[in-house]
Amino acid sequence: EVGGSVRIRAQLYESATPASSNMPPVASADIAGVSESGIFDMVDSLTRQLLAERSSRPADRFSRLAALTTESVPALKAYLRGECDFRAGRYLQALEAFQNATTEDPSFALAYYRLAGASAAVANLEVARDASAQAHVNRGRLSEHDRLLLDAQRAWLRGAVDDAERLYTAVLGTHVDDM
Repeated sequence: EVGGSVRIRAQLYESATPASSNMPPVASADIAGVSESGIFDMVDSLTRQLLAERSSRPADRFSRLAALTTESVPALKAYLRGECDFRAGRYLQALEAFQNATTEDPSFALAYYRLAGASAAVANLEVARDASAQAHVNRGRLSEHDRLLLDAQRAWLRGAVDDAERLYTAVLGTHVDDM
């Protein structure tokens, strides 16, 4: 704390790498605020920054995007649990985790998007369509690329197969590695 302003710096290291070694951190973050009263919000923001920087591999794109598009650490934690379950094929558990994420942050478009995917995977199309519609409503924090993915999913879930194919083709036109 200096002159009524608080600054927090953090570095994240691999667990097998002690901070005292010469190995560089895998992520660093820095945040400043105007008073000690906002320290918990600052720590939450710092946590999201570290996660976003740490998730730099293409496979971590959704995790990085999640850290950048929600301000709720509980929503982010639930989302990351859901993402882990989804990738492991545990769709019912993923569905529950994504529902928890959207409860914690009702404007979390990415959580709704993944909730729609998990719901479709267990053939619960009503929940999938509702979640997709909510993702569409809350898509303002997403990039044009991610909005296009939401639109394609929404078209597919509504049965507009030609529209979905056109939109997914457009996604691949600019991001050929986007599976």
